[in-house]
Amino acid sequence: MASFSEIGKMLVSQAFWKTSLPDMDLEEKTIVVTGENTGLGLECVKYRARKNASQIILACRNTKKGQAEKDAVFQDTACKGRTNIEVWELDLADYQSILAFGERVRTQLPRLHAFIANAGMEDQEF
Repeated sequence: MASFSEIGKMLVSQAFWKTSLPDMDLEEKTIVVTGENTGLGLECVKYRARKNASQIILACRNTKKGQAEKDAVFQDTACKGRTNIEVWELDLADYQSILAFGERVRTQLPRLHAFIANAGMEDQEF
């Protein structure tokens, strides 16, 4: 649960349109981020890498693009050696891909500290 000071900061930032980011060390934390290829998802990964997350999983539909983003994060944050970043395939439009991803998380990660679900979905006409 958030402390009273954290709640107070959040209320002040909401009232005066000033954004604040939590200042915490993520050492020994494992984080999964979906939709990290551009925009907020990519900035989220960079922020977590700068905060010393020990492992970040980039869950993406296109692993080739994910690998390019992984390299960009290493270049922009200088976190190589501190943060292990892996690219795992996850297509949220494919049920079997979701099941396989869940099984991989369950069997390959000793612990998951955060799951940031940032992926969007295209509206398709049927």
